This record gives sequence, structure tokens and C-alpha cells, in this order.
Amino acid sequence: MALIRRTAALLLLLSVVLSSVSCVGSRPGSDPVTSVENTEAAVPVLDFLAEGSGFALIRPEAASEKLLGEFIKLNRLIRDEFGAKLDVRTDWTGGGVKESEYEILFGMTSRKETSDVLSRLKSSEYTVAVEGTKIVIAGNNDDGTVAAAEYFIENILPLKSGIPADFSYVGSLNLDIESVLINGTDLRGYAIKYEAGTQYRNAAKVLSDWLSEETANTLATLSPTDAAAEHMIVLTGKGSSGKSLGYDDFGIYYRDGSLYIAGGSIRSLEAAVWSFIERYLDNRTGVIELKFGDGEVILSERAPSRDEYIADPSLLPMHWAGRWSPEDRMTDYSEKVACLMCENKDHIFTVSHRGDFLFYPENSIESIISVWRMGGDCVEIDVRFTSDGIPVLMHDATLTRMTDVAGKAGKNGLPDSKQVSDWTLAQLRELRLLDGQGNNGNVTPYLIPTLEECLKVAKGRIFFILDKQEGWRYADIPGLQPLSQPNFIYPWMEKTDNFESVLISYGTVDTSEEGTFSAEEALKLQKTVYERSGQKMFFFLRGWTSRSTADPYAKKLCEGSLTNAAVLVNGAFNPNNDSVKNAISSLAKKYPDCMFGGWTIDSEGFDVPKTWDIMYRIGLRSIMTNNMFGLVKYAARKTDATPELPG
Repeated sequence: MALIRRTAALLLLLSVVLSSVSCVGSRPGSDPVTSVENTEAAVPVLDFLAEGSGFALIRPEAASEKLLGEFIKLNRLIRDEFGAKLDVRTDWTGGGVKESEYEILFGMTSRKETSDVLSRLKSSEYTVAVEGTKIVIAGNNDDGTVAAAEYFIENILPLKSGIPADFSYVGSLNLDIESVLINGTDLRGYAIKYEAGTQYRNAAKVLSDWLSEETANTLATLSPTDAAAEHMIVLTGKGSSGKSLGYDDFGIYYRDGSLYIAGGSIRSLEAAVWSFIERYLDNRTGVIELKFGDGEVILSERAPSRDEYIADPSLLPMHWAGRWSPEDRMTDYSEKVACLMCENKDHIFTVSHRGDFLFYPENSIESIISVWRMGGDCVEIDVRFTSDGIPVLMHDATLTRMTDVAGKAGKNGLPDSKQVSDWTLAQLRELRLLDGQGNNGNVTPYLIPTLEECLKVAKGRIFFILDKQEGWRYADIPGLQPLSQPNFIYPWMEKTDNFESVLISYGTVDTSEEGTFSAEEALKLQKTVYERSGQKMFFFLRGWTSRSTADPYAKKLCEGSLTNAAVLVNGAFNPNNDSVKNAISSLAKKYPDCMFGGWTIDSEGFDVPKTWDIMYRIGLRSIMTNNMFGLVKYAARKTDATPELPG
């Protein structure tokens, strides 16, 4: 086997290699050094390209898409450009599979040679090195391994003569964080251990991925059944007292050489993980030294009672804590009003579809609080009436998708029916909402909220668009919404002294004249409410370019409104429809004192910043989304300057 060759030309080969190493420092993203020394003695060469060399190309059993892509690239180059066919496999050695004597080890494999080489590196460094009869191409994270592979591809493969048996190249990633020390122990001496099931493992992955990418420390992850390590970051559901935490509670504490990150649910645990990252690691540089006392409680967030956080929504700990901090202007109510009044043309009026169901159950009071806290302006909510005449929030006519009704209907005096309208409010209070949009089946402690509770939370903070208009009317006004059920919203606005938060918007049942809420009817509603209550409601009336209603609606509202003029044009926005885009752009120019909006909720492919950019450029200043967390971050960047409208 032509593995090791001693030839007279070897000195020439080494001089080429050394030359290439010394030139690599100009490559962006690295600061390479080398331990290869000039020597006149001939050095053996591992010729992995030689036919019948016996080399195997090995990758870790578990590998990210980024690593797999680079691994495939490396193998194809060796095979297609150099004609070498290596035995390609993972580092798994179970079932009688044995290590090969000669291997190219790609990434953080389980081989001793890989761990030996990486143990000699700093966390930000990566290497191409020969260790015995193994060639190690690896870094301490995915980016490091990719950088090592690129070096190998650019500098070793072109030589076509293998690699010197004493070769060692070390490069360095440009990372802001050089290293992390916790009470003097390097982070690489820690393992991540999760104490519960699969969902806690997902939180462990969040932490592991961040540490790997930002600090180049890839920590071992231990399951609940794995033996403990000397130093660990433990993800747990128990607080420092040893008791289980409440669903929304989270905290961080240090004990017996380990850091504990605790949350009473997977949602709050992730909030604790991100809070730790934000507080101690993110946006910091150099060597980070963390010092904690034994038994020290580092962070403690405890949720108050439901009544308390409805009275003061700022008290509820957020599940997205540590990931986002909106500027004060984004939660400033006067800024939202200025946008509705078209006094601030830069502000995007952000509308969340059914609340923030990325972190909370849809149509929950908690999801509404979340929208306000993250800097959102408005929530589209679905109103239905109970059998005892109380308006509550629920999108579907039935309770099946969003509650735990399946195990409770027909028991303990509760109705057999699963229709919202067949239950009293007291009976609904026996149910609990499912997380998100109900798809994962996870039961939360949250209750179905009443419209009254929502109006209390919203007052002076946020706005509502009310949907499911076939089941209710704004007020008992003759001729208004004749096709809708005579369940009235007005008494609940009056009871909470909050008329302002409800935008005069939906009210459309079908495309008929009776089923469509016209501008004249909307103005009549505003006038009547003002005469009765002394409060002025704002508009977000829905009009269509295809039905030729958007233009006259904007005109009538501009001429007759006591407050603002705002039109939700068509509803769904299609960025590929040029005629509609031109029509909306013309409307925005024609009526500069009218706020126009649309939504991107109908297609996941459209509910993205690229589409929001198009909407913003043509003059739409309101967007409804399923991804409020993404939209508020987008909106935060769009208040610096107003672009000119096209044309």
C-alpha cells in the first residue's frame, strides 16, 4: 500500500506546503498560525489520494446540515477531481464496525485522535493536523470545521501528493468571545444536562447551538439518565428551593460547581436560557469571567396571579425574555395613535393575527399582553358569545382545537356539547387553553378570556380588530349589521370605559350590500358612540380594489371622520400582483391622510420581511401577520425615514 513514500522530491513538496501555509493569513475570517517547522530531513507523507490507500473519510454520526454539506463537498472533490475513492462513513463503531487504521476525520468525531488534537486548541481555533495515521480536519464548532475543510481543499488537495506525516496547521475564527470562565473553570469543562423529557432537550439544543456558534464551545449534552459531570449547566423545572416552578416562572442559580437554569414549562425554561445568554454572554467580547457564590440566586422571575397581571400587564414574565427589548417608543400609546392619525408616516401599525401564538395560546389574554410588551400596536381577535351572553375569545365555533374539552365535556356537570355557545362563562372557566394554535396538544394553565378582560388590558396600550362578525354587532343601532346576531359589543366597551381600543373595522359577513359594512355605516357608528359616550373610535375599515370600494371608503373617511381615515385594502396582499400594487400605490398618493394596510397571513411564503418591504414601499403602513415577533423587529428598523412612493 502506497501510504508512506520517501522521495527525493519531498523537500520540494514541503517547501510548497510551507509556502502555502504562510500565505493563508490573508483569507478573511481567520488568523492562521502553523507548527510546521523547516527541516532538511525527509518527512514521511500520508498519500490518501493513492489508489488502494485504504483511507476512510469519517464524519460524526450526528451532523448539522452545514457540516453535511461541507462533508459532501470534500468527498466529491476527492472523488471527482482526484479520482480517489475513499470509504465514506460515520464514526459509529457499534455492531462490530471497527475503526480503520487510516482515516480522514472530519469534524468532532468520537475518535481519540480528534479529541487529542482539539484539546490542544483554543475554543476559537480550528486545525488540519496529522495524528499518527489519521488526518484530523476539525474545529470546536461547525464554522471552525468548515474553515478547516476549506483550508484543506485550498491548500492540501492541490498538491496532489498527500500530506506530511508531521503536518499541523492551526487557524482561528474571528469570534468576539475568546473564552468563558465560570468561577475559574473554562466553559469547555462543562456539560449541559437536561432533567426532563424531549422538550427540555430542545431547550438544551438552543443553549448548545448558541454557545457553539458564538463561543466555539461545543458542550456535551447529558440526558436525565446520564451520569452527572463535575461541572454542568443544568436545565431543570425546579427553583433554588427544590420546588417545582409555576408555568411562567423562571430563574438561574449556582450550586455545588454547577449552574442551574430553571423554568416551570418549556416556554419559561427557554426564556431562562435566553435571559442567561442576554445577561452574561451576548454583545460581550474577549475573556468573559463569571463569578457566582455557592447557592446564589442569580435571576428570579415569578408570575403574579391572573387578576394581578390583567390589572398591570407589565407584571407578566414574557416567554420571549432575553431575545428582544423594544424601544420605549414602540410601547408608547401616543405613537400608535399618531400612526392611526397619519401624523407619523414612518411608523408601521403592526397587527397580530389572533395574538402572539408563537409563544402563547392564540386568542389568550397572555398572547395579547405579549403583543403589547414586544412593541405591537394591534391584535385581531375572534369574539363569540356564551350561552349566558358573555363575549369571549375563540376562533372556532367549537372548543375542540384550542382547549382540553375532550377530557372534560359531559363530566362533572359540564355540557356534552363542544360548541362555545352551549357553555356558560363559569363552565368555560373549567377548561384550559392549549399552547400555540393547539397543534401540539400541550395544556397550559391559561383560561379562555372575556372581551371585558381584554378591554381592560388594552386600554391606553393597544388596539383590537374584532372578527367573527356574524355573531355580534357593535351597537344596537337600527339598520347596522342586519345579518349579524344581535349580541352587542357596546355594553362591554361602556363597562370598561374603553371605546378607543376597538377599531371600527370588520363587520362584513358577505359580499352583499346588507352584509358589507360600508363607510357610511362606519361613520354612523362612530357618531353614535361619540354622542352616547363622549369617546371617539378610530377606523380601520376594510375595502377592496376589486370591488371599487377602497377609494370611496378612503374619501368618505377623510371627509367625515371624527378621528382618522384608515382602510385595510383587500386584506391579503400578493406581492406578485403588479396591478394591485399599482392600485394601492395610487391610493396612498391620492389620500396622504389615510392609513392603508394589508395582511400577509394567508401564505407562509409571503409572511416575511421581503414582502413587508414591498408593502412599505408602495405606501402600506399597516401589516397583519402570524409572526408578530418577526414583524416588530422589522418595524423597529423602519421608523428612520419615509421612502418615496414608486412612480
